[in-house]
Amino acid sequence: MKKKFYLAHLYPDYLNFPRDSDNPNFLKRRAIETGLEFEIDHLTIGDLFDPEKYDFVFIGGGADSAQRKVSDDLIKIKGVSLRQAIEDGVVMLCICGGYQLMGQRYVDLEGYEMKGLGVLDLETIAEPERIAGDLQFEADLPLADRILSGIEEHAGRTYLGKNVKPLGRVIQGSGNNGLDKTEGVQYKNLIGTYAHGGFLPNNPQIADYLIKLAKQRQGFAMP
Repeated sequence: MKKKFYLAHLYPDYLNFPRDSDNPNFLKRRAIETGLEFEIDHLTIGDLFDPEKYDFVFIGGGADSAQRKVSDDLIKIKGVSLRQAIEDGVVMLCICGGYQLMGQRYVDLEGYEMKGLGVLDLETIAEPERIAGDLQFEADLPLADRILSGIEEHAGRTYLGKNVKPLGRVIQGSGNNGLDKTEGVQYKNLIGTYAHGGFLPNNPQIADYLIKLAKQRQGFAMP
């Protein structure tokens, strides 16, 4: 069993929507409280991703222009190894723009089609009317408290395919697209959500759940 856990924070210099960077720092604090050693690496354009090293991956949200800047690197430089890690069960949290980039494609307001990593069966289409405000949803996860909250701020409407399932059902706000009441996505040990505002600090039960997944993956005996 590993004594030290590592988190890769992808593109913090580009995908840096306010308070999204609180998530890896909060996860580190909660993990240390459980007795783990924990280190965060910041990986940006040009940096290689080592699928054998990382237990956690985080990617935050950012403007369409920032997503364009990182998408080529995501696919060509980090793509093969990151897809391998996801399929092998690395624990990953994706917020808003980072969530969109895990899908097949994102079509922005200018009609520009940006290819995603393609690890998730979903696509996102931007619309002129932005979705913004409080977001609350009930997560389809084994949590004692399944009601989660955050702030959504996005033009994209995300539509899930048959090979992934939503993270939860919207109680307040719009979630993925404002039509089908779904919010976010879950696939293996990856979670995607539109919830900004410090998602993990606002919902510490999710941080604890992600830590539990990582421990199980490394063979820790769980209570």
